[in-house]
Amino acid sequence: MDMTNAASRHRYLPLFLVFAIACFCVGQSTAAVPAPQAKGGNPSDLLGVWIGAGFGSTAWRNTSWTLTPEFTAWGAAESKRMGDPQVSVESYCEPPGPTVLMGANPLFPMQIAMSPGELVIMMEGAPIPRHIYIDGRTHPDFLELGWTGHSVGHWEGDVLVVDTIGLKAPKRPLNGFASNAVIPLPTDKGPRLPISEQLHMIERIRLVGAGQFLENEITLIDPKAYAKPLTAKFYSQRRPDLTLLDLFCNEDTRPQDEGYVPGKAAEKH
Repeated sequence: MDMTNAASRHRYLPLFLVFAIACFCVGQSTAAVPAPQAKGGNPSDLLGVWIGAGFGSTAWRNTSWTLTPEFTAWGAAESKRMGDPQVSVESYCEPPGPTVLMGANPLFPMQIAMSPGELVIMMEGAPIPRHIYIDGRTHPDFLELGWTGHSVGHWEGDVLVVDTIGLKAPKRPLNGFASNAVIPLPTDKGPRLPISEQLHMIERIRLVGAGQFLENEITLIDPKAYAKPLTAKFYSQRRPDLTLLDLFCNEDTRPQDEGYVPGKAAEKH
């Protein structure tokens, strides 16, 4: 293992500090390596390791989920429930799923690989690989809900359009790892954004910046939670100098670092 690489992305500092450092480092670092241009639907152009880069001072900046969503009655009640910090403890070992991890996380990289008829996305922040089928198949009539859902993709020019359904409804809110932290980010002022099992996720993925950045425009259609779709745009940087590390929730001390010892948390309520 490259210990320098591991130390540069240390997992167990308080999250607000790690997040700030990661944003600064990614914003300052641009790996000057050759990369292919998009060629009108060539999946091999997307292969490699990527890490969120749209939070720093780069030319490619994320847009954010709206802070004033039009909730349904269920969505408003679930948002209020997720405002309880104890929810973070209850859901900590749940896989975050693509709604969070495809949002260009600057802490944990992802790797896109390929096998016949599909792209496979391995996420350092989640133990389950994501499969995107690009062989022309459609969603099955019967689908068991899962943490990564069922994803099919097709090309519109140089844009890979990915359609995902069948996602479990997580206890963790959509808007971020730090959303319920004891030490919140100063900018974390918005309501918690839940998703339900009715979620329909559409991604439009393409290369930008001479192939050095991956743009992902994500639209979430969830009639159980929201009256209108939610859309945001995220950017990841190509980083062949990084390798994915092991990450398991029962080895991660972040909840304790943030003050969430289960017994003590229960005493607060």
